[in-house]
Amino acid sequence: MKKLMFLFLLLAVFALNHNIFSAELSRTLSFVPESFTFEKSKGYDLVKLKSYHLTNVPGEPALPTKNIFLYLPDNAKVVGLEIKRQVKEKLPKDYQIFPSQPPRPTMESNQPISFFPPDPKVYNSSSPYPEIPIKYIKTGTLGGRKIALLKVSPLYWIPKDKSLYLNKQIDFELKYELNDQSKIPPNRTPKTQGIYDQIITSLVENPSDLPALSQVPNQTGGTHEYLIITHFNLDTSFQRLADWKKKKGIRTQIRNTLWIQNNYPGDNLAERIRNYIKIAYQDSGCVWVLLGGDTQIIPERIAYIEFQSITEEIPSDLYYSDLDGTWDYNGNNIYGEPEDSLDLLPDVFVGRAPVSSVEQVQNFINKVFTYEKNPPTDYQKRVLFFAEYSDPETDDAVAKDMIDSYYIPPDFEPVVKLYERDGNEDALTVLDSMDSGFNFLNHCGHANSVVLCTGPDYIYITDMDDLVNSPRFSGFLFSTGCWPAAIDGDCIGEHFVNNPNGGGFFVGNSRYGYYTPTLPGYGTSQLFDQEFFASIFERGIPRIGQVLADSKLRFVADAQAENDFRWTEFCLLFLGDPEMPLWTDTPEALQVSFPETLVVGENHFEVSVTDDAGTPIPEAMVCVAKPDTQEVYQVGKTNSAGQIFLDVHPVAMGSLYVTVTHPNFLPFESGTWVRYTAPCVLYKSHSITDPGNSDGIINPGEKIDLILTLGNFGDQEATGVVCTLYCSDPSIELLDSTGDFGSITSQGEAQDQFTFNVSSGCADNHTISFDLKISDGDSNVWTSKLGLKVGKPILCYVRNSVADGPGGNARPDPGETVKLRIYLQNTGLGNGYDVYTKLSTTDPYVNVTQDSSYFGDIPSESLKVSSNFYTMEIGIPPTLPYFATLNLNIQAQDYSGSEDFIIIIGGDDFVDDAESGENGWTHWGTQDNWHLTNHRYNSENTCWYVGEEGSWTYSAGFTSYLLSPAVVLPENAQLSFWTWYDVEAGWDFGYCEITGIDLPDTLKWKVLTMMNGVSNGWEKKEFDLSEYFGDTIQVRFIFFSDDDSYQYEGWYIDDIEIKGGRTYTCGDPNADGTIDLSDVICLANFLLKSGDAPNPMESADVNCDGDINLSDVIYLANYLLKSGPPPC
Repeated sequence: MKKLMFLFLLLAVFALNHNIFSAELSRTLSFVPESFTFEKSKGYDLVKLKSYHLTNVPGEPALPTKNIFLYLPDNAKVVGLEIKRQVKEKLPKDYQIFPSQPPRPTMESNQPISFFPPDPKVYNSSSPYPEIPIKYIKTGTLGGRKIALLKVSPLYWIPKDKSLYLNKQIDFELKYELNDQSKIPPNRTPKTQGIYDQIITSLVENPSDLPALSQVPNQTGGTHEYLIITHFNLDTSFQRLADWKKKKGIRTQIRNTLWIQNNYPGDNLAERIRNYIKIAYQDSGCVWVLLGGDTQIIPERIAYIEFQSITEEIPSDLYYSDLDGTWDYNGNNIYGEPEDSLDLLPDVFVGRAPVSSVEQVQNFINKVFTYEKNPPTDYQKRVLFFAEYSDPETDDAVAKDMIDSYYIPPDFEPVVKLYERDGNEDALTVLDSMDSGFNFLNHCGHANSVVLCTGPDYIYITDMDDLVNSPRFSGFLFSTGCWPAAIDGDCIGEHFVNNPNGGGFFVGNSRYGYYTPTLPGYGTSQLFDQEFFASIFERGIPRIGQVLADSKLRFVADAQAENDFRWTEFCLLFLGDPEMPLWTDTPEALQVSFPETLVVGENHFEVSVTDDAGTPIPEAMVCVAKPDTQEVYQVGKTNSAGQIFLDVHPVAMGSLYVTVTHPNFLPFESGTWVRYTAPCVLYKSHSITDPGNSDGIINPGEKIDLILTLGNFGDQEATGVVCTLYCSDPSIELLDSTGDFGSITSQGEAQDQFTFNVSSGCADNHTISFDLKISDGDSNVWTSKLGLKVGKPILCYVRNSVADGPGGNARPDPGETVKLRIYLQNTGLGNGYDVYTKLSTTDPYVNVTQDSSYFGDIPSESLKVSSNFYTMEIGIPPTLPYFATLNLNIQAQDYSGSEDFIIIIGGDDFVDDAESGENGWTHWGTQDNWHLTNHRYNSENTCWYVGEEGSWTYSAGFTSYLLSPAVVLPENAQLSFWTWYDVEAGWDFGYCEITGIDLPDTLKWKVLTMMNGVSNGWEKKEFDLSEYFGDTIQVRFIFFSDDDSYQYEGWYIDDIEIKGGRTYTCGDPNADGTIDLSDVICLANFLLKSGDAPNPMESADVNCDGDINLSDVIYLANYLLKSGPPPC
């Protein structure tokens, strides 16, 4: 038991020359023998103390130690630490203290581990170990508060005489200087500073010294507490999440990477994003950051560590959380070194949504909403632990039992424990349990980027995709294994998060996790795991981003050198919403009362919050806001009586949101109405008529009749209502700008018509802004605004398809006459009428002989193919592949445009059957094991093999690379190869990747597939590369073998092809994958009854004559019914 005596001494010793005050912070730490437990291990004594870890220098004594923290004024500079008094007591009996064991990555197989012997230099010494009971490490900042980091050791040991001493009492003084230059604090409100102080209060030994929240110096609060950073294609998709954050009282901003790229400095996008976050933290009150994208959207920062002869590049999102310095203080482009000025303390709380599409964003938000807002209420107290042996002497289940014993509340359901030692852990059992719905999942054991180990077998990425525990999404799955959150690739943690039907949110390592052989529960990753649960249950930290930050900062003093603690600080990250509250009890309903209506003007708005039994709920967050405006936005917490009084001053009628949240209560969402006590006439709705083409779209050059509907939203009738329309837009000519609406009863409405002309030069998507001035006979005046969009067609070339006759390759080759179809898309808001195109070129090797095609009408946002073929004669270019530029002139009603596009002439398909030698392939690696063999093959006699010829196995601990020659990708390019493999499941892997040549912004190394386990004989792998048309790429095969003793036959590759051309089946116009009579009917309906067009159009030209007509119907019917020739 530790007793703290609090004494804060300020010695006002003034240094005249430097404006510096000297100060001291005095503390007393006390320990009693009863707090310790003593065990025997391998003939040595092992001493343990709850919440303390063990010293971990291999071969030196393993004794309890702990990081402790002190709050200091922000202008303090530590100058020393002095131990004033040390009261010690020799413990009875002799002790031979257990020697620390080297930490070991949890990716390695569970083979026996050699015992690391005691260091004789230490174990024969007469000096105390450790030499001093407490030492100062450094200072850092957390939420704008300065924090001193220290390490304390309650015991010391004299190895030579085996004496163990208890430091019963340690009196110490931390000496520091105070200058008169304080830093400008981050922009905070008491609410946002309280988020940090909730952690700091439980962290520091002197919480009473913290300034009261009422003393927070800058209370404007800034513009946003929550920041979402994403790609511009996804920013609107995240708006639902931003709206919810704002609605519950957290001001939120979405920024896209393009905006940041254009507005903030940095050598790369990651640095620019971080520089923006630093400003948002300091000036805008930012507390939470959601990285809204996978690493292709929000790049990871690679932190470098050299530890145990391993130099590792660790993808780290801590870069966006610890905002001190640049992470590269010495300017050597190696980030995160101990000398690079970072303190490892979080400044903002960060999570990552590992998404890359609109669909994944929506799934992510749906899961957050389901977990936080409307979950089933029967699983919040369910916890699942699954653990295996890390090695034969290290049972990870012991670490799980420690968490259960120390931290899981007794009112939780008994923890479901699936342990290898108990014989009840295997993948199927774990997955079935996960599908039943658990709030918290905890995995302890081996892992890598694509598997979690479950004793005798594995959970794979595909298993995560198949989970069906929705709507009982897990608040987290925490894994101590290696690489499950390797965000720089395709990792199992991302699949757990992105599965819309199951899974939940994920905490794990982006590189190795570490355990300590023979000491389960005391390995580095397991210590972080324990503190994670301590943060939730012992310290009551409510939100998961806070929880992870709180658990990690407990070890920052240990992490100031290149070691396993620093490694884990970098690589342990969270995939999910950092502000999401965790359920630690069965959800209850909030009972909230407030006025049903308000009036425009000043209101003293009272909100009262209780539970179902009528018990007041203090500290409930209440937000009253007017949607889509800053007119009303008031946030606060209820007092001890469950009440809050907010001054609300709406200036216009409308609805107000009332949202109340509190830990372990379902959010309350309702509203009230702001009303007028007099008439209030405002814009309600509108419609238009456009006599020009009557398509309901405002087009340039049209005369528009605007029918306005006004509504009376007040409590009294309005008489003699007149509305005048104003518009300063030079593209608009008002012809009739005044309307007479007569009398409008309370809650009634009336209509009148206005007329205006639109300039013929008006652009697509242009917004016409109208101001409405509305008055009545009693001299009341109201104003409204109206915005109308102008639409015109924007007709764009999308792609082409080539028909080069029977036996052709669907692309132009030298000397051919080819037929071309072109696809146009209308991206404008207006319809394209009577679209006509003409094809031309100045290229000497292309002669366009049929140059025109009619498309008909192309509605807004529609795609259409040319009704007939263009024809071209291809010459003989001097080099192949040859890039020819064609021009497409596009004409339509009131529209004219032109667009260039490229066709590639020639350029052979890349086809390598491995029968002609290495053929331009290169190979290398830590062991260069790729070579040609005739031991196995898919076709003829030879294929590529990674392994040892003759023994037909591969060795341990290497990486080998096989790289193709450069290939220019034709249109609709497809990569395929045949593969046979037999490798150690879960540990050894084959990867196929592609990259662009001199095109870093177009294509980095992209993983196409991963091979693991045993193939089903020879398997064909196929990949669509059409999005990289025209790029020069290379294919790379990588084989990774870990360093255990289990090796298998290896990996074979054969018949590698990259081909372009058609991506459809000729004769399958309904695109169902089968050529049958339904295709005849589809084609006949299209030609005779205006049915659906073939998909794509060229699939219907079954006789390859360049036209689609009834002869194709007859040809296809003959093939199916009379054994005629097949479609070409």
